[in-house]
Amino acid sequence: MKTLTLANGVWRYDESASLGSPGGFAAVYAGLSAGDTPVAVKIFHAGVRQDANRELQFAATRLGKTASHVIAVHDCGVDAATHQPAIVMARGEYSLAEYSKSQGALAESAACAIACEIVEGLLEASDWVHRDLKPANVIWCDGTWRLVDFGIARIADASTAVGTMKDFLSAHYAAPEQWNSEHATHATDVYALGCIIHELLTGKPLFNGKTQADLARQHRLEPAPITEGSAALQSFLHRMVAKTQNVRPPFEEIRKRLQSFTNGGKQGSGPVSALSAISAAVSAQQAEREAIAAQARRATRTRGELRDHALRVLKEIQTDLFDRIRQAAPAAVVRDVGTRNAPVMEASLGQGTLTMSASHMRDIAPEAFSISGWDVICWDYIKCSNPGYDRSASLWYVNDGSGRWQWLEASYFCWGRNSGVNEPSNLPPGRDADIAASKTMGVWNFAHPPRAIEDDGREAFVERWINHFAQAAQGHLRHPSNLPEA
Repeated sequence: MKTLTLANGVWRYDESASLGSPGGFAAVYAGLSAGDTPVAVKIFHAGVRQDANRELQFAATRLGKTASHVIAVHDCGVDAATHQPAIVMARGEYSLAEYSKSQGALAESAACAIACEIVEGLLEASDWVHRDLKPANVIWCDGTWRLVDFGIARIADASTAVGTMKDFLSAHYAAPEQWNSEHATHATDVYALGCIIHELLTGKPLFNGKTQADLARQHRLEPAPITEGSAALQSFLHRMVAKTQNVRPPFEEIRKRLQSFTNGGKQGSGPVSALSAISAAVSAQQAEREAIAAQARRATRTRGELRDHALRVLKEIQTDLFDRIRQAAPAAVVRDVGTRNAPVMEASLGQGTLTMSASHMRDIAPEAFSISGWDVICWDYIKCSNPGYDRSASLWYVNDGSGRWQWLEASYFCWGRNSGVNEPSNLPPGRDADIAASKTMGVWNFAHPPRAIEDDGREAFVERWINHFAQAAQGHLRHPSNLPEA
């Protein structure tokens, strides 16, 4: 056995006697005190000193404290000889995960009794948010269920940087805010507890996605499939696993309700039973509405993220184009004629002017291209002119059905009648641009097939518009001899 020397004594542990599977931060081994009392010794992996500090901080707050539902901490710190962080705790008999697997689905009263003990543990450690509550972190020890593994816990009123610990969440129990890398609160632990209760009642996790991406989508966006337990418990579980944190009940209310379910509740018959059933149905409907709202919020967030990315890419292309003009034509006057948030660059040389906008204000509604099936996030334009003529193009950030989001350059011409504008020209979002992108015959058509201007298409885009600008500078920019162009 190996020896560990910490502030409160000398401890021994057996590296061949693991207690549970090793975690991302540490492994737990069976150990003994100097008086041969069984203990559990948690040894942190090499290189995780910064991550170990969080749990050591929690362990230090628990030293000498008496609690009935949080595992007792006997010692913690850094071994004097190996400089390895470690925590010495009471040794439990088995985890709730092991118990649940051996017992299968539990009766409502039994499941709620266990959950009630978990709530007691959360209340005993209420200065902290656990953030990794799951059956494997609930241990049977000294006749009660106790919380362990506060490895990613944080002080309840502390702020957390976006993304902190997001790679260490437990996928079947992680709340929507954890998947979104948002601030975790006690409501985050409430969500995990709701998932645990459902699992105790059914023997299966709340969501059963095969991949982490599937589980992320289900926790974020899908209504919880709660169908087990009494109508009153189902109604309450829907609140516990609500997508929005402030809908979830506080610990004190949960304890009170779980005690009622443990004692068989007061389901009654006749009107009382009917009322409970109605409440469960209303809760399920509310959960479905909330899931739809969560999907809408997620879609809005996703479109915002795509728009921000699109703007960055378009600014890079814009900068590349005008930097090349400065290098090739030092006599050209290049200036920003837009605003800080909506940059519009302009270059003038001889008789020609080239203008390119990169404005994030041009957002497009998802349904704006319903005929063509294009999904356009935002748009802009580029234009080159000399006296008597200009040509322009729309720049669309679009998924054109290929499954890929990208910037496309598209110019248009008006078929069979005088449009009153120079062609090829740009079009704003609207029916004409939508029909031009569809298989439907319309007045406006593509002057050339849409051209990708990112990645492999960027160089061609820059050269194409520098060529137009060179022609315009000499006053030679003219209407093409044929439309559509080859």
